[in-house]
Amino acid sequence: MRREHVSSVPEPGEPPTIAFPPAPSTPTSAHPSSRRHVFIVVSVIALCLLLLGGGFLIYSATRPDVDTPSSFTASLLDVGWELHTSKNGDFTLALPPSWSRYTKAIPTSGPYLKFAAWGVSVEEHQETWLYVFKAPVRSGQAAQSHFEHERVQIRSDPAVVRVSDLREIEVPDGSIYTLTSVAIRSPSGRRSETLYGILHRGYEYRLVFIVPLEQKDEYDFLFDDIAKSFEVVESGQ
Repeated sequence: MRREHVSSVPEPGEPPTIAFPPAPSTPTSAHPSSRRHVFIVVSVIALCLLLLGGGFLIYSATRPDVDTPSSFTASLLDVGWELHTSKNGDFTLALPPSWSRYTKAIPTSGPYLKFAAWGVSVEEHQETWLYVFKAPVRSGQAAQSHFEHERVQIRSDPAVVRVSDLREIEVPDGSIYTLTSVAIRSPSGRRSETLYGILHRGYEYRLVFIVPLEQKDEYDFLFDDIAKSFEVVESGQ
């Protein structure tokens, strides 16, 4: 059953330490000598778009609705999972019925936190937390190299005692990269922090699951399913 009573909602523990790269700087204006070249290029592109307009209209009329959940997500909804949409409407994900969205402000989380939720799989277990972050990244980066670099950064955290290898999960729209670290966070003690990362159109989406270390193995498949249900809503970009 979903937890609807505010009094039963736990307070989040210490959120993960997220070190995102600085936002890309605004490009400077083109030098006057290059403006003529830019004008010519733009004119050619505009002509191509005009010629291809008819084909685009046909494609637009037949392409699937981007807001329609994937077949994998739909299969989760069929067994009782619930589809959640971020506050800004720029992504969706599915959660089991025993999980609840956390809507209170988390001041220590920083500006990149866009979604939080909590849940349990076994009644006597401690709550598991999910944090979803979105941050701008420089365009043109290879996703695997980007998240391998993030893995190195996580490993440099003094509180982290172990980091797994990077693992790739193939999904219809590309790939998700995941890794798990073990950290000692006072007062929560040793805990597992599992990261799922996606690069999409100049943004990094990062799902971070936090669970006590001794319970981590029971959640592996569940975390994978939640991550695979994550979808970017193009109209929200």
